[in-house]
Amino acid sequence: HRIKGPVDVTSAVLFMVATSISEGCDMLLEDVPVSSSCEGAIDILRLMGGDIVLQNVRKLADETVADLHVRSARLKGADIPEALVPLALNAFPALLVAAACAEGRTILRGAQALQADESECVRLMADGLLVLGIEAEPVLDGIIIEGGVPGGGEVDARGDQRIVMAFRVASLRASAPIRIQACADAAALFPHFLALCAQVGMRVAQEDKK
Repeated sequence: HRIKGPVDVTSAVLFMVATSISEGCDMLLEDVPVSSSCEGAIDILRLMGGDIVLQNVRKLADETVADLHVRSARLKGADIPEALVPLALNAFPALLVAAACAEGRTILRGAQALQADESECVRLMADGLLVLGIEAEPVLDGIIIEGGVPGGGEVDARGDQRIVMAFRVASLRASAPIRIQACADAAALFPHFLALCAQVGMRVAQEDKK
């Protein structure tokens, strides 16, 4: 499957995680901006066993982009080097879903500079993962997650678009439906996310409209 030009790095990471946790999936993400945030997220997923290859790195409109070839992988928990964590803060929700679906414990620490909204995001992700039966413990500078198979349930995104999209991705591996509350503004992050998922054969749960 091919997806051309995700809107931003955060969206690209969503598809990297979705592909990694989906059995038998093979995806080419084209024209992805290559930034420190993107590279940090890729390095973290690779440490967990992710199968991600950068191809055709080039300049496009004064921006460095690449095609990312991603294949499904059996992710394993990892102790993520602290130097990588601050690079991938915007991709935290998607990466936490990867950790939730991995085998074993993942430790992401080193985000000492977490702002109030980022700390709230981590807390909401932990709350949501707990609802789905995944052990998740927020700490001052990150989070510790014991991976497994997410169950179903109702999670509250509190309007955070990244959390909405992350739990949509989690629904790919969940053993029961996931309903997502407070997600009216999620389309602003990546309005064609669900359509693209359907296009490449990914069945992603629709959110609750409350």
